Amino acid sequence: MRSVIVIVATLVIMLPSVLAGGPAMGVYFTFNPEQAVYYPEVGMSFDAYIYVHTWDCMLTAVEFALEWTDPPGIIYSGFDIPEGWLNLGEPLSGIAITWFPPASDYEETHLLVCTVHFFSTDTCNDMGGSIVDVPLLIVPHPEGGGGGGAAVIGTCWPDNAMFEFETRPGYICPEVIAVREASWGAIKDLIE
Repeated sequence: MRSVIVIVATLVIMLPSVLAGGPAMGVYFTFNPEQAVYYPEVGMSFDAYIYVHTWDCMLTAVEFALEWTDPPGIIYSGFDIPEGWLNLGEPLSGIAITWFPPASDYEETHLLVCTVHFFSTDTCNDMGGSIVDVPLLIVPHPEGGGGGGAAVIGTCWPDNAMFEFETRPGYICPEVIAVREASWGAIKDLIE
């Protein structure tokens, strides 16, 4: 009985870390990382925010690239990093960003590492425009230290140990798939 209680207690203690996952880097369209999709209007400037979260160390640097399809109707118009930080490169061809003092996820759950600026000359397909399903993907830096483009990486203070991030894409005008409500019998009729 005692071993069962110990196992259950261990699982309860480990549950938050399992649910939080490992180190992640994502593209969001709100300053607080909540929204990973965006529907621009004609003539609108908008930003994509690249955040890291659950890195579990004293983070000192990140290295990645931003990949997208460069559709007509969306214009890339530059990027910013937080004031006082250093960078080498730019997001579309590969960027390395570093800062000091190191950032702990104990104090901040999400850390903004880059803001990418866009301008829209069109709108989404389902709103009468031509833009449809544009993913913004975080990919490895093509010439980076993570194995020459093998991983999206970060480094931890004090020894600059490298680790990999899981990536989370953002989407401009995601393709909408129609869903029809039906009874189980109607669904079975579609298959037969």
